[in-house]
Amino acid sequence: MKPRPPSNLRCIATSTTPSPNPLVPPRMSPLPILSPPTLPSFRDSYFNPTLPCTFPPSHFTSTLPAISQWFIPHPKYPHLQVPNTQFFHKTLANRINALLLMEVSLHSEGKFLQIHAPFAKLLEDISFAGPRDRSITTYLAQCSINEIPELKDTLPTPQYIHAGKGDVYNVNLWMGHAALIATPLHKDPNPNLFVQLAGTKRVRMFDPDTGREMVQEFGGGVKRFRMPDEMMEGKYRRMIDKVVWGEGDAGDGVSGFEATVGPGDGLFIPKGWWHAIRSVGEEGAVASVNWWFR
Repeated sequence: MKPRPPSNLRCIATSTTPSPNPLVPPRMSPLPILSPPTLPSFRDSYFNPTLPCTFPPSHFTSTLPAISQWFIPHPKYPHLQVPNTQFFHKTLANRINALLLMEVSLHSEGKFLQIHAPFAKLLEDISFAGPRDRSITTYLAQCSINEIPELKDTLPTPQYIHAGKGDVYNVNLWMGHAALIATPLHKDPNPNLFVQLAGTKRVRMFDPDTGREMVQEFGGGVKRFRMPDEMMEGKYRRMIDKVVWGEGDAGDGVSGFEATVGPGDGLFIPKGWWHAIRSVGEEGAVASVNWWFR
């Protein structure tokens, strides 16, 4: 496959203000920033044309209490964020030991499995700072907020959900330790508003045609949603990761778009746009929330 830039965003490159980031490789373009950050602007410029964007830095910090209430600086390493266990114990009480479905990634084999584990155990794991086994990671992935309804009040629905019908398909939580958290290339079944709560993630995004070609050539098929039975494993995951991230013999990989998101930052990922996600850093908690909506 010859690298080529996704065509869908060429027409908006001159009408938006891209975020200058010297860390974005030349083959990757920064996503445009929503300006002004209003519902009509979002609807007309991005939601209706099905184009992705970022929001101004820390845009959601003042409207999502979870960002300030769920996480605090590590007592010994203040540059790292860890769960505010006092908040979670007070809010959840005995429900802090609720069994939630976790993804366990076996990085050396390119596989993952699912287990049920107490939420309290996850909080303990992502509070840890120091040497740890990097070959296995546990991740609370795509956990519906309905599984922990006591936390709903700290995640009010953003105004941008009303760009369409205003129907929220699901609200999902993503929490884990920064070491080696990665989601392979996939697409979502609905428009996706993604907000970072703690830590930092890198997101690479490709238009529907480019992503489809990548998966046809390197991923073993085209039906790849963010569902447990459709996530790539083994050799296909290793191959597509090299192409997405431009690693090894993949050379420069395929042209697309990249954004780095920290606490309070947000992205809009339209339905059908392919994307892959990696955590940044080796220590501390990483957490996100997303709204699938219509």
